[in-house]
Amino acid sequence: LSNSFIEFFGENAGDQLGYHVGSIGDVDGDGLSDIAMSAPFSDEAGADAGKIYIFFGQSLSSRGSLSAGDADRMFIGVATGDYLGFSFDGGGDLDGDGVSDLIIGAPRDDSGGSNSGAVYIVAGQSLNSFGTNSTTQLTWNDGVLLGENAGDQAGYSVSFVYDFYGDGNDDFVVGAPFWDLGLGQTSAGKVYIARSDQLAVGIGNLSDTAITAIQLTGLQGGGNLTSGDHAGFSVAGMDDVGTDGRGDVIIGAPYCDDEGDDSGCAYIFTSDSSLTWGTLPMSSADVRIEGDSDNERLGWRVAAAGDFDNDQFGDALI
Repeated sequence: LSNSFIEFFGENAGDQLGYHVGSIGDVDGDGLSDIAMSAPFSDEAGADAGKIYIFFGQSLSSRGSLSAGDADRMFIGVATGDYLGFSFDGGGDLDGDGVSDLIIGAPRDDSGGSNSGAVYIVAGQSLNSFGTNSTTQLTWNDGVLLGENAGDQAGYSVSFVYDFYGDGNDDFVVGAPFWDLGLGQTSAGKVYIARSDQLAVGIGNLSDTAITAIQLTGLQGGGNLTSGDHAGFSVAGMDDVGTDGRGDVIIGAPYCDDEGDDSGCAYIFTSDSSLTWGTLPMSSADVRIEGDSDNERLGWRVAAAGDFDNDQFGDALI
């Protein structure tokens, strides 16, 4: 790592800069790719409120070392313990303006109840309204979706998915792995697929089926309740594994016990399947992949792998 082109350093002890990093497309419209990195345990806005840093491509042309505080744009959490930046994704275009947007998870946001979680939407165009090297506290900005219930930790994972609903714009996926089924069935997990054409500036809730027309739960088929699967611990939009040219979704549930205690599972839902809008169990997935043995925890992380084998179908990493 000492031979890296650029090194980035956290601002303060305990920030854990680099907890999540990624390319976020071209958010400033200059033709160069930009990057973001998070420090969800930053204390700037209160203990563990979290912080996210955005570096424009033009700022990364020279070899050297940079403090995270040198970022072109910075966002801090709203309140103590929010964990802003625990997850984020960029590169998707929710509003169809041709500029990449951002979705940022804050899984311990309390706005909808203690640790209900929240997902913040930041339009790429709006970044131009903030000054260079500016720090802004995220409130509702270009939109925020709150977790459904206390303890859900919505925003634990987030990902863009290419035009899942077929409206021409990108959509996105939100994991809430600590969502409870009730009746003692804890942390089954829930995943929401949000429609970009139904988003509005202001505060919304992930339970709103006009926004999240498809909601996927850790409830198995046949009424067999699943406790502790943590479905939505990880999520990712992936290239089309079907035939409609739209993106599909992969979901990790690392505490699934189907092949042994915490052996783990991953589920793939395709946009061109006969998937009915509504609240559906994970058993309705088009593809199910299971871990082999106890404590394997398959699905701890999932990611798109493009078309790795050049067969014209999307691949995934699990």
